[in-house]
Amino acid sequence: MKTVRLAALILGFTVLCSPAGETALQAPSAPAGAPALETEERPPRADPAGVPERAAPAVGILAQESSATPVAEAGAVRPNVLLVTLDSVRADRVGTAGGRARTPSLDRLATEGTRFANAYAQLPQTTPSHAALFTGQYPSSNGVRIAHHDALADGAVTLAGSLARAGYRTAGFYSWAGPPNGFDQGFQTYRLVGELDAADGRADATTDAALAWLDAASGDRAAPFFLWVHYRDPHYPYEPPAPYDALYAPKCDGCVDGSLRTLNRLHEGWRPSPAELDRILAAYDGEITFTDAQVGRLLGRLDALGLAENTVVVVTADHGEAFGEHGEWFHGLTAYQPTVHVPLIARWPGVLPAGALVDPAAQVIDIMPTILDLAGVESPPSVEGRTLRPRSGLSPAGDRVAITETSDWHYVAVTDGQWKLIRDNASGGDALYHLATDAGETRNRLTTDPGPAARLAAVLDEWLATRAAGTLWHGPGQAR
Repeated sequence: MKTVRLAALILGFTVLCSPAGETALQAPSAPAGAPALETEERPPRADPAGVPERAAPAVGILAQESSATPVAEAGAVRPNVLLVTLDSVRADRVGTAGGRARTPSLDRLATEGTRFANAYAQLPQTTPSHAALFTGQYPSSNGVRIAHHDALADGAVTLAGSLARAGYRTAGFYSWAGPPNGFDQGFQTYRLVGELDAADGRADATTDAALAWLDAASGDRAAPFFLWVHYRDPHYPYEPPAPYDALYAPKCDGCVDGSLRTLNRLHEGWRPSPAELDRILAAYDGEITFTDAQVGRLLGRLDALGLAENTVVVVTADHGEAFGEHGEWFHGLTAYQPTVHVPLIARWPGVLPAGALVDPAAQVIDIMPTILDLAGVESPPSVEGRTLRPRSGLSPAGDRVAITETSDWHYVAVTDGQWKLIRDNASGGDALYHLATDAGETRNRLTTDPGPAARLAAVLDEWLATRAAGTLWHGPGQAR
């Protein structure tokens, strides 16, 4: 049975050093004896000196509608859209990226569609990440930075709203709860499936609800649909149902597992051995495979209803998950790869290249303009993301970068997919990593590779300047 109660795993971490002796960025720490929390992150600390306070959302921009007409060709049939978001799934664990978790459904999508190898969340927490996805804006633009606290402003221009205004039927089914967050804007059907403390909030129940809506919607094909399904299951605690609970490690009484009993020990200072960590990861991988099976049910129903050929399917994750890397457990505190590098796959048979692998950086905020582009709907001027589908095909331009921020402004990061610069705003230090040869971000190359460091630092400085000015940013040299 899932539950949302988890001790705050905000611990004091030691400074890590690279083999060359350069100091890596330090993970933030919490006071000794920090109490257990029910939310997935702490309140933000005061903004460090020299860093602009959280830019207030530009309400006039958020509420601005596009006056442009849809760009679909006359007589063109607009595609249906199925958007699936997975909670806490890091890119390197899924099978299609070479991870241990078997993901035949995602593997199928990657074969039939396009996979983005370097996709990034804009903030590694559920609520801010979804707000970024639904608005196409960075969290520091839309104002949703703290989970279970911030909400989208009334009148926010959203993906669902843009599609609804273009004649789409819109529905969302999700399995997490919290205070009102404004995500229902634009959805004609918007439903929390089950309670978080109940088994009926599991991915299979969420799928059942989504399939019931899909079956009903398929009876009337006069208008296309937009269906969003969010699966919370891979989020901690890691307790997949049978047989997934024993898929990667045999069950045994008293063993380390993915339950709160085990995970809460981390808050008390316990550190698992490699074998114990592998058992925790086995439970996490089981959750991923279970959830992948539910994605497979959605894809199977599209096939059975004859909808697959004219349905854009996009699957991504709101953020990843850390298991002790760089001193972080779970997510929300840093901008290292485990928590911000997410899977992203898009499929539309005959339109998006099948089996393509895209290397340049992509962002969660790029999903909204990409879907609108494919649907023939003009992207609103409030959107900071850029379509991943240039007219020449689905291959991003060479100036693509992805930017991640944390809710407390402790870290901001920018990557082009090959190089990544992380800035510690609390200390003022930067660290540069060459992801192609150092996926674990263990060797700070700030001094040995000044060229990439200066280039990415300039991009980050430009982006931060727009945060301070309260203006939008659409990529290097494209502030508005």
